[in-house]
Amino acid sequence: MTRQMRTPVNTILTAMACCDTVVLFSNLIYTTHYSFVAFQNCRPQNWSYGWALFLIAHAHLSLVGHSSSVWLSVMLGLIRYLTLRARGNAGSIQITLKHSHAAIAAVVCFVSIVNVPNFLTYKIDERMLHEMCTPEDNTPKDAVAFLPGIAEMATANGCIVFRAAFWISGLIFKVIPCIVLTVLVWLLLRILKEVKANHARLLKSSQHGRQVNGTIKPAPQTRTTSTVGQSNLQRGPSLR
Repeated sequence: MTRQMRTPVNTILTAMACCDTVVLFSNLIYTTHYSFVAFQNCRPQNWSYGWALFLIAHAHLSLVGHSSSVWLSVMLGLIRYLTLRARGNAGSIQITLKHSHAAIAAVVCFVSIVNVPNFLTYKIDERMLHEMCTPEDNTPKDAVAFLPGIAEMATANGCIVFRAAFWISGLIFKVIPCIVLTVLVWLLLRILKEVKANHARLLKSSQHGRQVNGTIKPAPQTRTTSTVGQSNLQRGPSLR
């Protein structure tokens, strides 16, 4: 991004694009492996402990990345609202790149901290490979497969951790940002409507002021043939 393009709004948009790129890249790896490799080639190395860790990381990255992108869109609406509100007011705070960088860091940290109950929800279970897919002929019969499962901590004390993760994902990551973004859009439309009304009122008053002061100049008159003839008659005696 060039120096001319380094604005608070463009910085927020770049952070949103990075979050969406991480989510899509993780989905690409997940879909490619488990749709075209793991079930087609039923081998222990395709269901290893590392791939189980990737599944858990994929679940967390998808949730954190998508939620960060949603809250960054809220921050983008807030920055635009504050920028429009600060126009013409010299004493107001001007939004700079430092504010956008702080907003990005705050959103990522907030989403990661609030997502802690979801981090505690999963564990890695060990299952028999033939329960997941049809093993190949040379695969040992006691081959195992590793998959994510629900941790005992999540189901303890009336599933309090699991319920917390469910409500956090539904309310804080989806419902609340949608409501806040709707309010910000309404405020932005209200400011734009006021700006448009003020512009129309100033334009109308300026036109009325010119008419009262008589500053509107009439259109220039063209020379007619009669004036040309009179000038020729005036020059006639001098030629004699």
